[in-house]
Amino acid sequence: MFRTECGRVCASAFGELAHRARSGRFASVGVVGAVRETIIVAIATAAAGVGLLAAKAVGAEVSITAMVVINDR
Repeated sequence: MFRTECGRVCASAFGELAHRARSGRFASVGVVGAVRETIIVAIATAAAGVGLLAAKAVGAEVSITAMVVINDR
């Protein structure tokens, strides 16, 4: 048994991972990352004339960095 950051007591680490609120936060961060990457790729390819592969690389890096920052809060 251990106490989580929000004060709940769980029998195992799996119980904490399966908790709905934590899963919802995880999914919402993923959605934010996917939307951010899509917008960056669209703008870079359409407006700036950047190649698709380069735009995808930049979009992925920005998206990953943003998701890490959001998850660390």
